[in-house]
Amino acid sequence: MKYLFDIDGTAFEIELEKGETKQLEYKKGRFAKVSLHQISIQPTTTDIGSAFLRVEFDNGNVWRSKDAVIPRIITEQEKQRKRIGQKLADLRKQRGMTQGELAARCGLAQSHIARIEAGKYSVGFDTLQQIAESIGMTIDFINNN
Repeated sequence: MKYLFDIDGTAFEIELEKGETKQLEYKKGRFAKVSLHQISIQPTTTDIGSAFLRVEFDNGNVWRSKDAVIPRIITEQEKQRKRIGQKLADLRKQRGMTQGELAARCGLAQSHIARIEAGKYSVGFDTLQQIAESIGMTIDFINNN
């Protein structure tokens, strides 16, 4: 698993598995041994949790990270949802419509439109077609530039 952490203002990234120790060059020619101490999985929108890393420097000093972040990997499906949502938002705004107006036209809640535009909701074909028609488009808007 990949971890992001900071030592004295310098950002580091390391991949570690439980029970594994890796060498990390923390300054030119200076190395530390990094091992995984504890993991806390609590997903957010930017990461899936945090970990405590044990860093043993070459001078014998030991440092424990307070919260090395485990970054969330964005899937291709999430990228597509965001792309479609952004395209929909752009088209809606070009037509001078609010999310509420679009929602009323296609019989959805404004919060549902907001989640679709933010890429947080995977919209079905029928709903997407209904939204496209409500802004005077066909579903092909997804693939058009």
